[in-house]
Formats: sequence, structure tokens, C-alpha cells
Amino acid sequence: MKEIAEKHLGPNEKYYLAGLPIAENTFGNEMFVQMGVYAPAAGLVIFLLMLFFFRSIKLVAAPMLLGMMVVIWSMGALIYSGNAIHIMSSMIPIFLLPIAVLNSIHIMSHLHDNIAKYPNRADAIRRTMEKLFNPMLFTSFTTIVGFVSLATTGIPPVIVFGVTIGFGVFLAWFLSMVFIPAYTMLLSEEALAGFGGGSKNKKSIVMEIVQLFKAIAQSSPKAVVLTAIALLLISVVGLQQIIINDNPVRWFKEDHILREADAVMNSKLAGTYQANLYFSLPQTTVSETEEEGEDFADEDDFSEEEETVPTPSIRDPRVIAYMSEVGEFLKGIRNQEGNAIIGGAVSIVDILKKVGAVAVGNPNLPTTREQVSQYMFLFESGDPKKGKDMWKFITPGESSSAQMWLLFKSGDNQGTISVVNALDDFMKQNPPPILSTATGEQVQLQVRWSGLTYINKVWQEEMVQGMMWALAGSFAIVFVMMSVLFRSLPWGVISMIPLTLTIMMIYGAIGFSGKFYDMPIAVLSSLTLGLSIDFAIHFIESARSLNKKLNSYKKTFDALFEGTAQAIWRNVLVISIGFFPLFFSGLMPYVTVGSFFFGIMLVSGITTLVLLPAILRLFHPWLTGFGRETENDKKETAKLRTA
Repeated sequence: MKEIAEKHLGPNEKYYLAGLPIAENTFGNEMFVQMGVYAPAAGLVIFLLMLFFFRSIKLVAAPMLLGMMVVIWSMGALIYSGNAIHIMSSMIPIFLLPIAVLNSIHIMSHLHDNIAKYPNRADAIRRTMEKLFNPMLFTSFTTIVGFVSLATTGIPPVIVFGVTIGFGVFLAWFLSMVFIPAYTMLLSEEALAGFGGGSKNKKSIVMEIVQLFKAIAQSSPKAVVLTAIALLLISVVGLQQIIINDNPVRWFKEDHILREADAVMNSKLAGTYQANLYFSLPQTTVSETEEEGEDFADEDDFSEEEETVPTPSIRDPRVIAYMSEVGEFLKGIRNQEGNAIIGGAVSIVDILKKVGAVAVGNPNLPTTREQVSQYMFLFESGDPKKGKDMWKFITPGESSSAQMWLLFKSGDNQGTISVVNALDDFMKQNPPPILSTATGEQVQLQVRWSGLTYINKVWQEEMVQGMMWALAGSFAIVFVMMSVLFRSLPWGVISMIPLTLTIMMIYGAIGFSGKFYDMPIAVLSSLTLGLSIDFAIHFIESARSLNKKLNSYKKTFDALFEGTAQAIWRNVLVISIGFFPLFFSGLMPYVTVGSFFFGIMLVSGITTLVLLPAILRLFHPWLTGFGRETENDKKETAKLRTA
């Protein structure tokens, strides 16, 4: 099409290509190019950030190798199982890479401290893995649950997406358990020189920020909790403003040529988004003289028997008139701005009106079935080539079905939904005609939807509903898992707070921003659940474990913010900043993925390091496995508050 257009273009002429098939095909081509650029770019930034924190190229190479293995094995399993690479599955690598390195960063952060404590490298690794085994097992399992739950949506591409990422997360956990320790044991002493003990010997940006979080949580716990409640309530308001809508053309940035073509063509033409209305009659027995597949009006239409008891046909003038009423009604539907949603409705009705205006000087629809058949015969015989176009709108022979092309001005699903609902209301007030058969049976005209625009509307509804139930089910499962892990219902509730606040704030922000809740955002809900619970598990498990040893609230929190808290904040910085390159992608789903990674990591990380300590500061005396505050602890806290 481009070659033909460019061949015939004049010096001042420009051509445009638009429509859903063009948009989906273009996205399918560009997504591989974008993935080949921005996935490695994100990996490079993650590598450089880890190198900045840990100062050892050979050690930092381990998480990157692990991430590569996870991505390659997962995508290999996807392809080997016979599944095709489509829009959703192409984004699997960008999801798996950060999840794969999360556990590795936790391991290296704790190993960073333990190597200084235990000169024997095997002891340092063993101590690290003993401390992290349970938290990493449960964080990985909750992430797997979050993604595998997508299998309950019943949508094949979503099922493949969720199961593949779940498999990849399992690989990431398994390799973190065996590959990272084995790799570390094989490194030379020179490769590890200067790696351990940095967190205690000198101040770092990570340590400074973490200590600030600790001071805020310890000195003003009530203010922190009240602020979190206020943010939660504000997020509820934002959630109520979310608009569920999707349009593949919006997956491109506004300056993309497809967005320009879409705007220009829909402003000058009837519309570039097509849906179809299918009008049909139940199959009935026809007379022996009626020939199916005949390309012009049947002779039975003119027989005396046919006139007495006609076979139900789309050519019945009552059906034609009803189709005309439907077309005129649909063209009159307006959006909130007062603009027409449908720019054109093309069907056999238009052909009949054109023939009447040209052949007999009467643009009105024919009033008898005989006239309908004659008009159709005139149209087909007038120009043999153009005459064949009639059979694109009505079936030849007995004419048991016909279709109407509806040209939408926009591909937004909101417009399609409003039109579908409006037609349902119209048909309730104006039921389709009922025709009689030769046996006296009554058959009613059936009207159904089809076409890409309508398919996208159904896809959106299935996606949103399926993802909603999958997220709700996963949330409940994770809550049960947390209560079992900590053997306490209160601890289970506390562990869900960062996850709940993160989900509410992220989606509340979407509502306030006016961004549509579309397919990429629906899929990312499972990512929110998997990543947000990660930090809470590590924080609470470490706090409980340390308190058992130290039996002091103050000492526990000092130790917690010297080790686990710093590992969590390193993870926050590496993943949130690491996916910053996706902000520059030309495809909006990739920009959305980058934004979600940034928002999820930042909100869940700060919530874990500020809100959870504040909650523990207020309620720790009543929590199982957490000792009461000693008098010395109270004095230390008072000094901190004064400072």
C-alpha cells in the first residue's frame, strides 16, 4: 500500500494509513524493535546501579547472568510449548528481569555485611542463606500466585502470559538458592576485595536515607499512620474516577504517524474503525424451485405461491425498513462532547435507495418484496464488476442474512459500549419484525454484533473482569499465606498494609491523572501484588528474627535498619531507576510498564520502611513474637524524638 501510494503521489500530496489492523500490525512490528533496545538498556542501568552499590564487577555479574538465564529459559519454554509471540508475551522479558534480580540483591546486600563478620566465605554465605531462605521462598511464591492467578481469566493470551512469568519466577528463586552461592564460592579473593563491611565503615546515600526513615517512624509514629490513612482515603476518591477504556491506536505516542493519520482521517472521512451488525433469519425449508447461491433475485419471488405465503427473507420490505431505522438511529448517537460516534452506516439499504433515485427517480425504499428484488437485479446487471459489491452486504439466493458496516470515528471502547447499549435500548422499544413461514411458524429477525471494534470491546470487558477477580483472589490467597507464614493473624494483616496502600495509591493516581484503565494497566495489577508484598515479608521476618535474639525493641530496630532496611532500599533504587529507560519508549505500554515499576517500588519501599516501623512502634507490645519495650528503650526513643 505504501509503495502504491508513493508511486502515484503528487508533489503536494500526502497519504495516511489508519485503522485497527494497521495499528495492531504496526505495534506488533515495533514492539520487537523497542524490546531489543529498551530491555538491554534497562539491564545496563540495573547493572551499573548494582556496581555502584557493591563495587565488584564479577560479583554483580551474577544477578545479570541469572536474569539472562531466567528470561531465555522462560521464553524458550514458551516457544517450545507451541505458543506464538504476541503483544502480551513480548513483554514477558521486561517483567521477568527485575523480578529475577530482586532476590539476588537481597543476597548480596546481606552478604555485603556477613563477609566482614565471618572471614570464612562458606560461613558468610551459609548465614546469609539461612536468614533469607524463608523470606525469599514466600516472596517468590506470592509473586507466582499473583501471575499464575491470571490463568483464571479464561483468556488464552493472558493465561500464557501469567503461567510463563510464574514459571520464570520459580526459576529465579531456584537459581538464587543455588547459582548465586555457587558462583560466589568460585570467585577469587581479589574479586571480593573491598566488597564486605562497607555499610559499617563509612556513610552512604542508602544508609543516610534509611536512617532518616527510621527517625521519622520512631519519633512521629502517629503522624505517619494518620498520613497513610489520609492517603488511603484520597486514593479511594481517585479509584472512583478511573475510566475503563482501551484503543490500540493510543498505544502509540501522540507524535506517532499513526496517531496523526487517525486524527486526520477521522476528521475528514466517515471513520476508520469498523464494526459489523449481522441481521439474520432462522433457517427455514425452501421450495425445490429455489436455487441457493443465485446471484440475482429468485424467480420464486414473483410466483403466485410466493406472494401468498412468502419464504422469510432479508428482502422483506419490513426487514429492509427496520435496517434503515437502525442505521439512522446509530448515526444519530452522540458522545458527551456532542459529536457523532458513528460517521457512517453502510448496508443493502444504501444500494436500494441509490437504485431508486437513479432508475425511477424515487429515493425512498421499495415497499414490496418484488420491488426489492427488482432493485437488486438492476444494481447487479447495471455494472457486472460493481454489481458484485452487493453480495458483500447480503447473502445470495434466499438471502437469509445481511450485514451493516458501522464506521466509528474513534476506536475507544467507551464509544463502542455506549453504541451497543443504545442499540439494546432501541431494540427493546422497537423490536425486530416477526415474519411468517409457509407452515405458519413465526420467526423474528436476529441482530448481532461482530467486527474488530466490537471484539476489542468484548476483550476489554473480559480482561477487566478477569483481572479484577484474579487480583481479588490472589490478594486473599496472599493474606492467608502471610498469616500462615507468621503464624499470626495480626502479623498477616500488618504484612498486607504496604501491598494495600501501594495498589490504592497507584490506581488512585491513575484515576486522578485521567489516564484510561487499559489492557497494559490491567495486566500490571498482578505485578503490583507480587512486588509490593516482597519488602514487607523481608522486613517483618527480619524484625521477628532479630527480636528473638536481642529481646529488645530498640536493639531490634537498630539492627533492622542497619541490615534488612538497607537491602530493601537498594532494591527500590535499582529497580525503580533501572527501568527509567522505558520512559523514552515510543510505545505507551512500555512507558506504562516503566512507570509502574517506578511507582510500585517507590511506594511499597517507603511504606515498608516508614509506615511498618511506625505501626510496630505503636502496637509492638500487643504483637506475638515481639517483646515489650524496656525502660532503656523508652529513654532512647525519647532522646530520638527530641533530636
